[in-house]
Amino acid sequence: MRWSLSLALFVVACGGTTPPTTTPPQPVGSATPKETAKVDPPKVDPKPEEPKPEEPKPKGPFHWTKFPGPIVKTTISTKQAWAVIPVGLEGDWGIAKLALLDYVRAEGDEHVLIRMGKEEIFVPRAMVREATPAKGVKKGSTVVVNVAAASAHARVTEITKGDDGEWVKFQYLWAGSVSDGELALHEMVLVEDKLAFGNMVEYEDKGGHAGMVVFTEKNMTWVIDETGRPLRLGTNFMKPMKITKALKKGDRVRAPLGYQFAEGTVTEVLDGGLRYKVKDQNGKEEKLAFHLVSGI
Repeated sequence: MRWSLSLALFVVACGGTTPPTTTPPQPVGSATPKETAKVDPPKVDPKPEEPKPEEPKPKGPFHWTKFPGPIVKTTISTKQAWAVIPVGLEGDWGIAKLALLDYVRAEGDEHVLIRMGKEEIFVPRAMVREATPAKGVKKGSTVVVNVAAASAHARVTEITKGDDGEWVKFQYLWAGSVSDGELALHEMVLVEDKLAFGNMVEYEDKGGHAGMVVFTEKNMTWVIDETGRPLRLGTNFMKPMKITKALKKGDRVRAPLGYQFAEGTVTEVLDGGLRYKVKDQNGKEEKLAFHLVSGI
């Protein structure tokens, strides 16, 4: 109101008149604007829920099809057993590993075990062995141990006794690094440098190679080679490797140097004896895990 009165006084003082208060006339042909009706925005259906993916159905049970033998009637009386099983989950034994699994039953020419805590896998009886407590294990022993759902060669560092029996501490190489572990005696196999389960052998197959024995009889031996392939070869092609004795600098050895076994010399002891640096006869050096280096 103050502003309107001031404006009126200002206009009068200037000789003007009071501004008109009536609505100015509309131009000819124009219409009084109408209020625009409010229109609600179109309803948009919410984004439909994506269908939930179906849970993967088990592809098993898995069998080692076309297993070439031998067919043997072994029995398992232990709750767990060592078995040669596929590395992958598709049931392909082309690349395999030795693992400690829960034992279920015998069925025909196979033993049934549990993999991944729930999945039944059918393994030829020749490729399964009872998990009995290892005998003769002491500090410094070489053993095959149950680690990372597979197995590894290890050196025993200590043995402890408790109310629940003996426990074995050890060191091993896993993914190129030194790891520590502790297990009961039934979860390991003593290595004794002979042609027997869990021991390492040098064998001839288009050159010299290293493998771990998983089954042997008079004329036939199964090994898992350095790449994980299970191979069946004549026992006469096998030579036990000497890996249980700790080596020192200057020792002469045989090892997979290059593409096949050859003689060499230990130039350095690494990781407390879990790995050696070996120089071949041409002066080339390689770092190798201890279980791949055989004393001469």
